[in-house]
Amino acid sequence: MNNSIREPLVPRRRLTDNEKRSFLAAWGGWTMDGMDGFIYALVLVPALRDLLPKSGIPATSANVAFYGGLLFALFMIGWGVALVWGPIALLLAWPSQKRSKSSGARCFLSHVVRNRLKA
Repeated sequence: MNNSIREPLVPRRRLTDNEKRSFLAAWGGWTMDGMDGFIYALVLVPALRDLLPKSGIPATSANVAFYGGLLFALFMIGWGVALVWGPIALLLAWPSQKRSKSSGARCFLSHVVRNRLKA
């Protein structure tokens, strides 16, 4: 049993409407990404059973498992690389006149740079 004295909890401030909308937008995007991965997993095996013979590869369970795993790994790598490439692509694609200080890419990159400079 720990007899240490606990500090009282500090009440948190209420979220602003903008913070709530930002959370819901991020949660919605994350949910749709998860749905994409789930749908991809659902159609992967039937699609490979149809497409492997057309590529000259027998559609055995071992081949479907191997190529399915390979394709899903590439899918997940692409998903992960988007965290790095997305902000860079936004900065390269958007004209500087249309970028605002609140753009996601700018906020993300400035946060990363600021934290790297502190370390």
